[in-house]
Amino acid sequence: MQREVVLDLTSGSPPPPPPVYPPRVRIDVTSEGLLLWDGRPVSVIEMEALMSAAAKANADVTIWPEKLAHSRDVMAVMNSIRHHGLSKMAIVHHEN
Repeated sequence: MQREVVLDLTSGSPPPPPPVYPPRVRIDVTSEGLLLWDGRPVSVIEMEALMSAAAKANADVTIWPEKLAHSRDVMAVMNSIRHHGLSKMAIVHHEN
């Protein structure tokens, strides 16, 4: 005589999905006034277009001004971040 035993080995609920982190953007500001978007030189116009796309993706933005970078250049980047509605921004100090 054969008997069949049915076992339900599934857990009660599926595992939670992995966390989704927003993209990160690094903007370097050099002492010569150059802007680098993730290491690539960009003009102010290009930065504005990239900033618009970053805002749509709700990106985290980190500004890396060189020690001798002009405050007006750093403030221009900060104003662009604010203008595009990005809410997460950090400023990191260069050692050089």
